[in-house]
Amino acid sequence: VGVQTEKLAKMEAGASVTVPVLVTVPTAGRHLIEARLQQLDFLPADDERRLMVDVKREIAILLVEGDPGDDGRTSRGGAAYLWAAYTLPQKQKSTTPFAVKTITEAELSTTPLPAYSAVVLADVLVPRSTAIQTSLEKYVQEGGLLVVFPGAHSEKEQMNAVLGEHGAKLLPATLGQLVDMPTGVTFATEGFKHPVLSDFAKHPGDDYGFASVQTMHYVKLGVPTDGSVETVLRYVKEDGTPGDAAVVMKGVGKGKVILFASSGDNSWSSFAGKPSFVPILHELTYYGMSQDTGRLTLGVGEKVNLPGDVENAGTWSGPKGIRMSINSDLDKEGRPRLTSPPLPAAGVYGPEGRGVIAVNSDAEEVDIRHVKARSMASVLGISEKEIAVGPKELESKA
Repeated sequence: VGVQTEKLAKMEAGASVTVPVLVTVPTAGRHLIEARLQQLDFLPADDERRLMVDVKREIAILLVEGDPGDDGRTSRGGAAYLWAAYTLPQKQKSTTPFAVKTITEAELSTTPLPAYSAVVLADVLVPRSTAIQTSLEKYVQEGGLLVVFPGAHSEKEQMNAVLGEHGAKLLPATLGQLVDMPTGVTFATEGFKHPVLSDFAKHPGDDYGFASVQTMHYVKLGVPTDGSVETVLRYVKEDGTPGDAAVVMKGVGKGKVILFASSGDNSWSSFAGKPSFVPILHELTYYGMSQDTGRLTLGVGEKVNLPGDVENAGTWSGPKGIRMSINSDLDKEGRPRLTSPPLPAAGVYGPEGRGVIAVNSDAEEVDIRHVKARSMASVLGISEKEIAVGPKELESKA
């Protein structure tokens, strides 16, 4: 089904143009998105590009609660407000896209993390088990989103050692000393410059609860200055200028890690009870979730390597009448995976009637470059007169 047609102006050799396209997918499951040039040239292989996406019916969120609270006398627990924020619908919709499960810190070691789009650590002590550390590291490296909220139970030095630069290298910043602000400190929104805050910038006169947020305790974050970490929000200094970081994030492998400086409940800050908390948490989750389609979108010569539950093994069809044998093998951890020989041609592969893998030709291999006759002759070591400068004369007349 055609979604959008865009007429491009004449482009110079080597130039590029970006055309944004809004695609509304009506159903969950795999969907093939294709971009085609209508005026084909003499090399059609580079006139079409494909993208296979897997649209989820719901976004699975795992909340790991380190502090169960005291039935609301001083705290409802480290994950209570987070659970409410994810389960509350936005923009007057009747449903929420998130499916939330809350577990204790002790249950983390037996919970399969790849089943979740985001894992949120709420005031956890510290992942002491080597198996948990390895599991979290692998989860993020392979595209997962890890969100960390510190709290009174969090052991900052141990957290740095386990998840920081000398451990799993997951934390975007070093957890420093606890800053106490008895009268509270507000956010310095910095004009809502970060992409997560872009929607708020459209209504600069509205408060959304940002200005009224009071943070009494927060962890001073040691943010690297090499540009590897994004700072989303900062606290305001006494002179009104931006100060310490309040929310930071960085990419790790194919995934991301988001670190808050204050807790996700009402014990350190009033943020969780303000109207800004729900949309910001949702937008951060959308922004941080993996957009990687590399498993379903490959290049010519690459091999299928997918979890065994994605599709059935057997004989898959491909372009130009190709038939491919897809095997089901066990990985090092004993889990089934779908594997294949190298995919020989660009197109869509899958069981009859069901596309699973989209394959594109290598952009460098199919790109036409105009080279001057003198340069080509020099490279080939022949006379310039032997170079055919009128390629249309070589076309078949039949």
